[in-house]
Amino acid sequence: MCGTPKYDTPTVQRMAAPESDAIQREGEVERALRRRRSGVAADILTTPMGI
Repeated sequence: MCGTPKYDTPTVQRMAAPESDAIQREGEVERALRRRRSGVAADILTTPMGI
Protein backbone atom coordinates (compact mmCIF):
# COMPACT_ATOMS: atom_id res chain seq x y z
CA MET A 1 0.00 0.00 0.00
CA CYS A 2 2.75 2.44 -0.86
CA GLY A 3 0.58 4.20 -3.45
CA THR A 4 2.83 3.71 -6.46
CA PRO A 5 1.03 2.53 -9.58
CA LYS A 6 2.07 -0.81 -10.99
CA TYR A 7 2.72 -1.06 -14.71
CA ASP A 8 2.66 -4.22 -16.76
CA THR A 9 5.83 -4.83 -18.72
CA PRO A 10 5.22 -5.02 -22.47
CA THR A 11 5.69 -8.37 -24.10
CA VAL A 12 8.52 -8.80 -26.57
CA GLN A 13 7.39 -8.92 -30.16
CA ARG A 14 8.94 -11.66 -32.23
CA MET A 15 10.04 -10.98 -35.76
CA ALA A 16 10.04 -13.51 -38.55
CA ALA A 17 13.44 -14.56 -39.84
CA PRO A 18 14.34 -13.01 -43.21
CA GLU A 19 13.89 -15.40 -46.11
CA SER A 20 16.34 -13.84 -48.56
CA ASP A 21 19.37 -11.57 -48.66
CA ALA A 22 17.34 -8.72 -50.17
CA ILE A 23 14.83 -8.82 -47.33
CA GLN A 24 17.63 -8.96 -44.78
CA ARG A 25 19.38 -5.94 -46.34
CA GLU A 26 16.09 -4.02 -46.39
CA GLY A 27 15.64 -4.77 -42.69
CA GLU A 28 19.16 -3.56 -41.91
CA VAL A 29 18.56 -0.31 -43.81
CA GLU A 30 15.26 0.24 -41.99
CA ARG A 31 16.94 -0.44 -38.64
CA ALA A 32 19.70 2.08 -39.43
CA LEU A 33 17.16 4.72 -40.50
CA ARG A 34 15.17 4.26 -37.29
CA ARG A 35 18.35 4.63 -35.24
CA ARG A 36 19.25 7.85 -37.08
CA ARG A 37 15.74 9.28 -36.68
CA SER A 38 15.70 8.58 -32.96
CA GLY A 39 19.14 10.17 -32.61
CA VAL A 40 18.03 13.32 -34.43
CA ALA A 41 14.87 13.56 -32.31
CA ALA A 42 16.91 13.22 -29.11
CA ASP A 43 19.33 15.92 -30.32
CA ILE A 44 16.45 18.33 -31.03
CA LEU A 45 14.76 17.71 -27.69
CA THR A 46 17.96 18.07 -25.65
CA THR A 47 19.42 21.18 -27.29
CA PRO A 48 19.21 24.50 -25.42
CA MET A 49 16.81 25.88 -28.04
CA GLY A 50 14.55 22.82 -27.97
CA ILE A 51 11.79 22.61 -30.51
